[in-house]
Amino acid sequence: TLRGEDRITALFLSEQDDTLPRFEEHLPLLRQRLEGAGLNVEALACRKGSLRTPAATAGAGPLLDDHA
Repeated sequence: TLRGEDRITALFLSEQDDTLPRFEEHLPLLRQRLEGAGLNVEALACRKGSLRTPAATAGAGPLLDDHA
Protein backbone atom coordinates (compact mmCIF):
# COMPACT_ATOMS: atom_id res chain seq x y z
CA THR A 1 0.00 0.00 0.00
CA LEU A 2 1.37 3.40 -0.95
CA ARG A 3 0.19 6.24 1.27
CA GLY A 4 0.77 9.74 0.17
CA GLU A 5 3.71 10.10 -2.12
CA ASP A 6 6.36 8.25 -0.16
CA ARG A 7 5.01 5.98 2.63
CA ILE A 8 4.76 2.28 1.88
CA THR A 9 3.49 -0.80 3.68
CA ALA A 10 3.71 -4.32 2.21
CA LEU A 11 2.39 -7.69 3.33
CA PHE A 12 3.34 -10.81 1.42
CA LEU A 13 1.20 -13.92 1.74
CA SER A 14 2.33 -17.47 1.12
CA GLU A 15 0.16 -20.54 1.03
CA GLN A 16 3.17 -22.79 1.75
CA ASP A 17 5.17 -22.83 4.98
CA ASP A 18 8.48 -23.45 3.21
CA THR A 19 8.20 -20.17 1.30
CA LEU A 20 7.96 -17.95 4.38
CA PRO A 21 11.65 -18.17 5.37
CA ARG A 22 12.67 -17.12 1.87
CA PHE A 23 10.48 -14.03 2.06
CA GLU A 24 11.71 -13.18 5.55
CA GLU A 25 15.31 -13.55 4.44
CA HIS A 26 14.88 -10.94 1.70
CA LEU A 27 12.76 -8.37 3.56
CA PRO A 28 15.79 -6.39 4.84
CA LEU A 29 17.16 -6.05 1.31
CA LEU A 30 13.75 -5.01 0.02
CA ARG A 31 13.49 -2.39 2.79
CA GLN A 32 16.97 -1.09 1.95
CA ARG A 33 16.16 -0.75 -1.73
CA LEU A 34 12.79 0.88 -1.16
CA GLU A 35 14.36 3.38 1.22
CA GLY A 36 17.16 3.95 -1.29
CA ALA A 37 14.48 4.85 -3.83
CA GLY A 38 13.25 7.55 -1.45
CA LEU A 39 10.30 5.71 0.12
CA ASN A 40 9.52 5.70 3.83
CA VAL A 41 8.92 2.03 4.68
CA GLU A 42 6.36 1.85 7.47
CA ALA A 43 6.04 -1.95 7.51
CA LEU A 44 7.16 -5.03 5.60
CA ALA A 45 5.92 -8.44 6.64
CA CYS A 46 5.08 -11.90 5.42
CA ARG A 47 2.75 -14.53 6.78
CA LYS A 48 1.02 -17.73 5.83
CA GLY A 49 -2.27 -17.20 4.07
CA SER A 50 -3.94 -16.49 0.79
CA LEU A 51 -5.89 -13.64 -0.69
CA ARG A 52 -9.60 -13.90 -0.37
CA THR A 53 -11.38 -13.32 -3.64
CA PRO A 54 -14.57 -11.32 -3.17
CA ALA A 55 -17.73 -12.85 -4.55
CA ALA A 56 -18.73 -11.56 -7.96
CA THR A 57 -21.58 -9.11 -7.88
CA ALA A 58 -23.84 -8.04 -10.69
CA GLY A 59 -23.19 -4.45 -11.69
CA ALA A 60 -25.83 -1.84 -12.38
CA GLY A 61 -24.53 -1.31 -15.90
CA PRO A 62 -21.44 -1.26 -18.09
CA LEU A 63 -18.16 0.07 -16.74
CA LEU A 64 -17.72 2.34 -19.73
CA ASP A 65 -20.36 4.23 -21.68
CA ASP A 66 -19.15 4.22 -25.27
CA HIS A 67 -21.93 6.65 -26.24
CA ALA A 68 -20.86 9.42 -23.85
